[in-house]
Amino acid sequence: SKCVHEVVDKSLHTIRVYVYPLKEDSNSMLTNFSQQFISLYNAILSSKYYVNRIEEACIIVPIVDLLYPYPNDSQMIDLSMRYLNHLPSWNEGKNHLLINFLFNEKLQYSASAIIASASHTSDTFRTKFDIVLPAFNPFTVVVDHSIHERRTIFLTVFQSTDQNFIKQLHYLLLDSPRTLDSNLSSTIIVLDYSILSNVTYMERFAIVSESQYRQSVKKWINYSESLCSSEFCL
Repeated sequence: SKCVHEVVDKSLHTIRVYVYPLKEDSNSMLTNFSQQFISLYNAILSSKYYVNRIEEACIIVPIVDLLYPYPNDSQMIDLSMRYLNHLPSWNEGKNHLLINFLFNEKLQYSASAIIASASHTSDTFRTKFDIVLPAFNPFTVVVDHSIHERRTIFLTVFQSTDQNFIKQLHYLLLDSPRTLDSNLSSTIIVLDYSILSNVTYMERFAIVSESQYRQSVKKWINYSESLCSSEFCL
């Protein structure tokens, strides 16, 4: 990366970011941008790191909107991949940054582009290279603040987390003294993947397995509320 060579022993403000201009394209799918992408684009333009000459940049952000799900996600991703491969500056993705909130196997490739994503797994994430983003959507319903008054769950983890690690956490909670804080819950829940059709982002729920030592059955739980009710999320 050009940034690696330029930033060593220098302050962070020397990083320069270029974003391709939003312009009319012969393919209409690449001109229908989500509100999230427009906000991101404007944030880059107003940033002190932005430069208007691609030759001066060490990070390049292409005009590919992977921030919001569309009814034809697969077609959109196919078109985006073709668009990237035809960019004069692409060079197998070197120095390019893709910000992705979608899950698709075609995005899980080992090109040289940096992938900032909310859907990384242990198989796709490249340590000290890719960037992990929180799975956040500004259009979700604001959760009732009353759920923050008492944390009823100690830890929320995802099914993709190493299962041996989860078991070790269970043992630690069982063996650790609870006298320091009697109100602290020892519950660990595991969020399993759940794909429901004909629902919006705000209506998504996740299947939850509580601590295996409590022999609790799997149940449906509100995704955002479970995260907000947890002391820690992993």
